Amino acid sequence: MTYYQKALKGTLVSDKGEQRTRLQKIEELKQKIVGEGYQPSEAEHFLKMAAGSRKIENLDNQELDKVIERLEAQITIAQKCKSMF
Repeated sequence: MTYYQKALKGTLVSDKGEQRTRLQKIEELKQKIVGEGYQPSEAEHFLKMAAGSRKIENLDNQELDKVIERLEAQITIAQKCKSMF
């Protein structure tokens, strides 16, 4: 294997590890959404809205980052609503 191929292979392995970390973060955020008072089905709905028509496992790292941002924003909204009462 040439140096170039080794470098590319290392990048792909790194990207998969980063993707796995992002997917774990999304699962944690879904649980946090439920903890804020939403039903599990609502958390799934937020995830589907953020991911669009694609399966979450098929998104690249940039798209996963956007999903994470949207879920974090939903958590912030829920916290603000709860603090009003």
